[in-house]
Amino acid sequence: MKAKLVGLLVLALATTSCATSMAASPQERALASVVSLSTVVEGVHVPFCGGAVLNEHEILTATHCMEGQEELPLLVDGVATDWSRVRKDESDHLVIRVETPLTKKPVKMATKPLRAGDKVLVYGTPSGIPALMYREGAYAGRAQMYGRTVDYYALQAWKGDSGSPVFNDKGEMVATVSVVYGDGAFHLMGTFPYKWESQ
Repeated sequence: MKAKLVGLLVLALATTSCATSMAASPQERALASVVSLSTVVEGVHVPFCGGAVLNEHEILTATHCMEGQEELPLLVDGVATDWSRVRKDESDHLVIRVETPLTKKPVKMATKPLRAGDKVLVYGTPSGIPALMYREGAYAGRAQMYGRTVDYYALQAWKGDSGSPVFNDKGEMVATVSVVYGDGAFHLMGTFPYKWESQ
């Protein structure tokens, strides 16, 4: 009986260890919900923004990403699809519906706000690089800029990262990239608080 109990304990510990080692990292959880938005201009594939998967047919991105996009084809992770606007707020957030079903997982939203110094990570297409690029940084804080509330991040971001989701160190989404501030090699990324209740 004692030998049987020891055997069961060893099996339980081994199973727990295996499950822990197989658990997805924050980076893996984040990447599983990020898509690249691109178009085709004169036969050239051009990534222009990112987005977060909400469900099989909806993506959360930045409103300015889709301005003027009606006249150009839309590709999500390289797959062409028809699309339409679902809803937007006054702070550069837009949900679009795509006709081609999405294969990535719905993003998990964070329930706790960030504090200054908290680690954040982003996958995006900076400067139109045709692949999702990983970067990490820290939440810098909130301030008023030109009459708007802006959350700032000490993280290298460029044009092309707009619309990409920002994740905390658990791989949960906390914001959507909207603006990049900087000069030369230094860049500071900014997002706006969601204001869906205004609709």
